[in-house]
Amino acid sequence: MSQLFYNISVYLYYFLIWVAGFFNQKARKFIDGRKGLLESIEKDLVDEEAPILWFHAASLGEFEQGRPLMDKAREDFASCKILLTFFSPSGYEIRKDYEGADYVYYLPLDTPRNAKKFLDIVKPKVAIFIKYEFWYNYINQLHKLGIQALSISSVFRKKQFVFHPLGFFFRKMLKKVSHFFVQNKSSEVLLKSIGVSQVTVSGDTRLDRVQKIADNIQPIQAIEQFKRGKLVFIIGSSWPIDINFLVEELNLLIGQIKLIVAPHNINDTELNQIESQFEGSKVRYSNLNADNTTSDILIIDNIGMLSQMYQYADIAYIGGGFRGALHNTLEAAVFGIPIFFGKHENNKKFQESIDLLQNGGAIEVSNQSQLKAILNGLITDETIRKERGDINKQYILDNAGSTDIILKYLKEKLAI
Repeated sequence: MSQLFYNISVYLYYFLIWVAGFFNQKARKFIDGRKGLLESIEKDLVDEEAPILWFHAASLGEFEQGRPLMDKAREDFASCKILLTFFSPSGYEIRKDYEGADYVYYLPLDTPRNAKKFLDIVKPKVAIFIKYEFWYNYINQLHKLGIQALSISSVFRKKQFVFHPLGFFFRKMLKKVSHFFVQNKSSEVLLKSIGVSQVTVSGDTRLDRVQKIADNIQPIQAIEQFKRGKLVFIIGSSWPIDINFLVEELNLLIGQIKLIVAPHNINDTELNQIESQFEGSKVRYSNLNADNTTSDILIIDNIGMLSQMYQYADIAYIGGGFRGALHNTLEAAVFGIPIFFGKHENNKKFQESIDLLQNGGAIEVSNQSQLKAILNGLITDETIRKERGDINKQYILDNAGSTDIILKYLKEKLAI
């Protein structure tokens, strides 16, 4: 009965997205991207003889989380092909041409028929689900076929429905996962409390990703000219609520600091709004040249540059905190700079934000008086900046290595 209800829910969800597609471009891509999908996959793989390693990510954030393992698997299992699937258009549309995978698709809807046909076509050597992705029919079919299904960088909290007395259906599903590589000890304890013992505390593969970015970072000449030896404050992945919170205090500092703003959503409406709120001279990155690097404020109007920008930051504010959707704090922390972000209960869902706050490298802020005090301390005192920044950098160094733990498991379990 529970499985029937789950399958009905999947079809209902698809129907609602289909209806939303008449009004929403993202929903339309979700539907259009799955038309004839299984037939296309079958056509692509009809002559494929190499073993396939299947990675699945919900969206772009989970992709970046799993990318270190994908990259290492490509190196260490050279005889295999990498197949990557996405649930969301925001992941697929940006990474559909990802060179680290041989095949990139949307994930067919999680129905019994789709799961069976997909796995009959792909015949993966292993299936790797990143963080929160648990699809019953796929996991159930993998279990039936005796194919290893791994969950990596996953996090579990007591409030999640799987630990509720009524969450027995999802507990049944989790027991069919071959192995969990979780971010923290509390997740291991929770899983074992419901009879799931196939667990290893390996940490978060995102730390390996950001460390690799930092180790291989390339200078950006235009940004170096923009910086001109001044203190640089970056607002990373900002939402309007973040800008509204920061703008008054930051306007008082224009001329004393250089400001880089990277909005979460890149569109003219939001870019124009940011330009209208900040004082001082402004330039968008797409228009940055030798003649305007003296501008006070640089606005990033493209996707994908933010992680590189942090190499030039002295202080970083990470957006999304006030919304309960805190952006990646590790991208900034790895460069040894102090960070702060808006306060929200959901920030506790991110192990790294908990750790960085407890260690003292990050600060949560909730009102204007706190903001003023934080800015005054970080901007005027280089020693404070260095102390907090060093804490963040050391945190990355101390906790990286999750990818190697998972890779060791794959080498021991896969006969390739």
